[in-house]
Amino acid sequence: MFTRISALCIAAALSALLGAQASASPSYSARGLSWGDGLESNLSGINQLAHTIGTSYGNGSMPAATNWGAIAGSMGTNNEYLSWGTGLNDAGLASGYTLAYAGSYNYTVAMVGNKLMYADASIESNAYGINNHGVAVGYAKAYTTGNPKFDMGKPEHATVWTGLTATDIHPAGATNSYARSINDAGQIAGEVDGVITRWDNGTVSYLGNGKAAGINSLGAVAGTSNGNVMVWDSLGAHNLGAGTAGAINALGQVVGSANGRATLWSDGLVYDLNSFLSAAVLNAGWLLYEATGINDAGYIAANGYNSLLGVSQGYLLSPTSLLAPVPEAQTWAMLLAGLCLVGAATRRRGINRQR
Repeated sequence: MFTRISALCIAAALSALLGAQASASPSYSARGLSWGDGLESNLSGINQLAHTIGTSYGNGSMPAATNWGAIAGSMGTNNEYLSWGTGLNDAGLASGYTLAYAGSYNYTVAMVGNKLMYADASIESNAYGINNHGVAVGYAKAYTTGNPKFDMGKPEHATVWTGLTATDIHPAGATNSYARSINDAGQIAGEVDGVITRWDNGTVSYLGNGKAAGINSLGAVAGTSNGNVMVWDSLGAHNLGAGTAGAINALGQVVGSANGRATLWSDGLVYDLNSFLSAAVLNAGWLLYEATGINDAGYIAANGYNSLLGVSQGYLLSPTSLLAPVPEAQTWAMLLAGLCLVGAATRRRGINRQR
């Protein structure tokens, strides 16, 4: 009897282990954005509702900051300004920048929604990200001293905008700084003089040389350092391998690019996002070369290029299966062995009762 139970337990262990490994493999459906309307597109990010943000252009039109719905097409385009979209919160408020002019000099001006930040002849600014409280981050740069709005000299300074109020978070003694991403707790990721930096409610931490990609709701920062994708969290620094980081979600999944291909790093595994495109899309000449956003549900914003047509297009990748961490084989073995022992003991007690 024990032999039979053991055999059944071994079969169950193998079945459970193989089933767990199979269920861990992700799958996605991909939808191209804008090309069907004769416009090209480029995505910069995604919110928790799977709405994407970026820029639409081409077909004789000026670049315009645009957001797309998770199912439908374009949800909104900024037609008022020559503009580029960079971030989008869950309320649909976008961050980005537009192009302003001062004589023969063109300079960028940060935007939150349709509002301009520092729309005058001596301030350059750019907003890179925005949180669900409507707080945007980026940089500002004054070209003259004594400016009544932002007197800070010529270098770029990491900047936070709350409404139209700007706060300079540039560390004393630094030269250039940039704020790239902000979470709902107000933690910020960016760079100071080429060093990836985290601002945490007044505390500034220097993490490693490179460029920041994003910060998640737990304060983990993803970035690119010395050609590698890195994550800094409460447990320390983690090297995910060669590539360029684009974004990080609350699960610690990172998207970006490796070897010129859009890539997902998840639970120690690396996925080429082109493997989820249909044969028809691949045969038509499309290649996803970078991923720029991933939300907590696993939806991904990526950018593709078609070498046959010479056009670019953003893609929304929607998960069709869950990507969950896989327990180690020894963990499954211990768990199932315990269950088998409990089952065997229960079986013996039943036999003893019958006697």
